[in-house]
Amino acid sequence: GGGDGTINRVGKHTIKSEHPISILPMGSTNSIAKNLNVPIDIAPALDVAFNGKVASIDYLLADGKLCLHTLDMGFNAALVKEFDSINLRGRIGYLISMFRILTKYKDFKYRLHIDGEKKKGHAFQISITSLPKLGSQVWINPGGDIDDGKFEGVVIKPYPWLALPKILIQLISAKLHNSPYTKTYGCTHAIVDNRHRAAIHIDGEPMELPEKFKVDLIHKGFKVRVPLTNLPETLG
Repeated sequence: GGGDGTINRVGKHTIKSEHPISILPMGSTNSIAKNLNVPIDIAPALDVAFNGKVASIDYLLADGKLCLHTLDMGFNAALVKEFDSINLRGRIGYLISMFRILTKYKDFKYRLHIDGEKKKGHAFQISITSLPKLGSQVWINPGGDIDDGKFEGVVIKPYPWLALPKILIQLISAKLHNSPYTKTYGCTHAIVDNRHRAAIHIDGEPMELPEKFKVDLIHKGFKVRVPLTNLPETLG
């Protein structure tokens, strides 16, 4: 049992085997479990672990490192790094970390090569993921499918603070793609130029990657047990 980081660490050892992983969600956000509709309560999660359907889902390799959920660059990654550095857990620790980051955070320049096409600009945050949600209510990538053979690079551009309430509403209502401050690129391969050294995390764990690194998708390469009913749409 554990959260996204624990699932990632276990997944590194099972990724090349024929044995599926079973998830007992015991982390802070449990984003992977929630995207797969694995119950958060332990008793029904155990039922899925022993009796669930085996599904094959996409995963990413970022500079060769396993990514089952999301690689974040920028604000959210800086927040995760700050949260990881303090002694307080839970909502209080998260709010304190957010306040600290908001007082000093600056956007960054980015360069992406998306399936060979160059993209560049300024970003508040970039999320690279094949899944639609962060946690239970934050729809960072509403059009994301768990096994469609592609992933998305979601760029949130710098925005005026007056736009923040609307962006938050769009995040929880799965309408972020309608924001003028967001651009989403679908792809199967990307090269990320992070020469300005924006903070990075993979599946909730702060990570150091080279200034330039590649991201590849492995189609249906990760086996996991999911519920027999109440499946994500792409696994139904």
